[in-house]
Order: sequence, then structure tokens, then C-alpha cells
Amino acid sequence: MAEIKDGYEINKEVAEKIEDMTKIPSSYIEINLSTKGKLYAPASFHIRNFTVEDLIGIAIVDDETLPIKILEMLQKIVYEKDVDVRKFHESEIKETLFTLYQTFYAPVLNGIKYTPTESDMDFLAKMYGGKDTAEYRDYERRLKNGEWEPKFDLDLRTVKKYEMPDDFKKEARVTKPNGFTCKYAMPQYGDVLFIKEYVDQVFKEEDRKFERLGKMIQFEEDAQERFRRGENINLASVPSVSNDDKKLYNEYQANKSACILVALRAIHLVEYKGQDVSSLSLEQKFEMAKDPELDYGTFKKVTDAFSKVKIGLDPHVTILNPITGGPTPYEYDFRLFTVLEAIGNNDIDGVTIDFE
Repeated sequence: MAEIKDGYEINKEVAEKIEDMTKIPSSYIEINLSTKGKLYAPASFHIRNFTVEDLIGIAIVDDETLPIKILEMLQKIVYEKDVDVRKFHESEIKETLFTLYQTFYAPVLNGIKYTPTESDMDFLAKMYGGKDTAEYRDYERRLKNGEWEPKFDLDLRTVKKYEMPDDFKKEARVTKPNGFTCKYAMPQYGDVLFIKEYVDQVFKEEDRKFERLGKMIQFEEDAQERFRRGENINLASVPSVSNDDKKLYNEYQANKSACILVALRAIHLVEYKGQDVSSLSLEQKFEMAKDPELDYGTFKKVTDAFSKVKIGLDPHVTILNPITGGPTPYEYDFRLFTVLEAIGNNDIDGVTIDFE
């Protein structure tokens, strides 16, 4: 029953929400994602800025460890204890991080690597008198070998977000001509960690067995590649791996890749032959995912359909072209490493230091 105070009726849920809000420290900001609670992230939650301790290790993050680092960092700064960022969709992770950057650091993300288009190269050719001129060829050469990296700045205040439809569905049902049905859910950002842990456990012995052989094969391939590029490499001194050993290693790699693909299907599977399997363990669903009916071709169609769903930040932006100097429509995928690197540099806009 609603409570009466000073002649006003106070809704209990509203009163509890106001009370909870007053408990949140002022250092936290409210995040309201464009997914509006219809995907995986809640409609509203709170985060604080990263501390120096939170940012330790950013410099050594690579593509493999990036998801782990992001999830570790984000989970630390979320105020609500019941919010699990591992269950967020990648688009929700991106929107959260870019909102954090815009709020705590700067409204503009500087120095993003730009990929020149064919029209950009035509512009350079026209400027320098044609594609056969030394000036144009010099630009082309420096672009290919990385000496010249055109970059642009992105004003995050101009970035649009897709509107989440009221009838949005995060699961897709598969129906085959023979009557077989199953249902897959959209991926969560933490899926890659669950799959990695599972596959590492399954292939623990094989990984140890083939670790040294893998390094030898990589060393041999690197030496051959450097030799092809013209480096003075004595290939006779490079240890050679037999074809039989390479065949064994390739079979091990193929088996591991196949296991990852089955695990991917398993972790996204939420219904199998009309049975709700969403609460089953990965091991239990893994056996179901081996069913020939759950073939990779069908799963790829599902993932392709999911990838076309427009959610989160709209990648279609307008930038100042670093080559032509004019405004240009550009498609930017909001790379998480870029914003993480910018946060690590910790260049907060508007902060001044004066000696007195």
C-alpha cells in the first residue's frame, strides 16, 4: 500500500528507487544504453571512472587478452553488484566504454587510424600530377609500409545510436524442412572467455604436447618469410620440421578449431527440439551441438542474421578527411582497443595545470 506523507501519496517503488539513488556516490554516473534493457544490459546502471590501479596493464593488451581485460576493468567500476558485464552484448560494451570516455575524458576521440579509399588515392594522384609521378608513388609506398598513417578525430557528440524497436527479439528460431527446430540467442561478450576456458580444459594435454612443435614450425615459417622479403637468412641453419610432424600439428589445430565451433553453437543454443536448454551447462549443450542437424552452415546463417541487427552506436559518421581535408561520410566500427588506449593515455580534456 502506498504511504501517505504530508497529504501526498508516495508510490513504494518510486520511493525505493529514490532511496537507492541517494546511496550512490557522486563519483558514479548513470548509464542508459540505447538497448533500453531489451537485450542483456539493464536499462539503467551506474559506473565510475577508472583509477590508476584499474588501468595497469593496458599497454600490454593484445587482441587475445583484450576481452579479458575489458571485462575485468568494467566489472570493477559498475556500482550495482547484480550487474554482470560478461552477459552484455558487444554493442552494449562499446556504448558503455565510449560513454565513459566522453563523460570523464573528452568529447572528441583523437588520432584514429584512417583507411584511405580509392577516391582518396585518386585525389592524391590528381594533386601530384598522376599515379606515375614520383610524389604519388612516394605517398603510396609510405602508406603501404606504415611510414605514413593518416588519422582522424571523431566527435562523439555527433555519433548517433540506433533506436531499439519495441518488438525487438534477441533469439532466433531455426525451422528445417524435416520439422527439426532449435533456437539460438544473440552472443554475449563473455562467451569468448567461457569457450576459451572450456577448450583449454579439453585440450590441456594436447596443448602441452604440441607447444614446442608449434614454436618450431612458427620459427621456420618466420625465417622463410624474412628470406622471401630479402633478408640475409641462412635457411640451412634453421631447424626443419618434418612433414609428418607438420601433419600431426595441423590435425591437432583442426581438431581444436572444430571444438571451438561446436562450443560456439552450444553456448548460444537455448532451445533444442522444443526443449528449453538455456539453463544447461556448456558440457551438456556441447553434446547436443554435435547433432548433424545443428550444422555449421545453419549456425552461420543465424550469426549472419544477428550481425545485421542494428543496435548500439551507429557506425555511419561524418569526419574531416585527413587526406582531402573535407567532410567525408565514414564507417567506423568503434574499436574497443582504440578507446581503451585513449583512456590509458589519460589525457583529460579541459584540465589545466598552473604553477603558483
